[in-house]
Amino acid sequence: MGLMRKMTSISTLGLVDFRSDKERTAKYTRDTRDATREAIEAQEAAAKYARQTRNATRVTVVQNMMMLDQQRRQLAQDRVHHVESQANAHILAGGQQQQSWPEPQQIAPQAPPPYVPDSIPAGWYDDGNGTTRWYDGQRWTPHTR
Repeated sequence: MGLMRKMTSISTLGLVDFRSDKERTAKYTRDTRDATREAIEAQEAAAKYARQTRNATRVTVVQNMMMLDQQRRQLAQDRVHHVESQANAHILAGGQQQQSWPEPQQIAPQAPPPYVPDSIPAGWYDDGNGTTRWYDGQRWTPHTR
């Protein structure tokens, strides 16, 4: 019977479907199952790629952290050696050379901008510190020029 159906279908160039409802349902079920399997496989492949990428990123971050820590330690060690060599040079010179260490710079506290009454219009004004600051009509803003 199946051969007869195929022969008839070929003779009608596939325009007439000679499959039974049961055969059409079985084919639809197979096609749907296959498509679902392919979709699940694609999702699993994407999840695997995401895990691999995440793990590679973690490895890179840890390597960078280790490298930065090593550089930090090396800089600290270099600083200690530099200070020790300066002290040894001073001792070898008989302590007669005075090491001139730079004086720490003090940051002068800035006075708050002067009080400006509400009657003054918005604009650029000298804030009393030698800086031109924007006054918005009610208060001083952080904008300077």
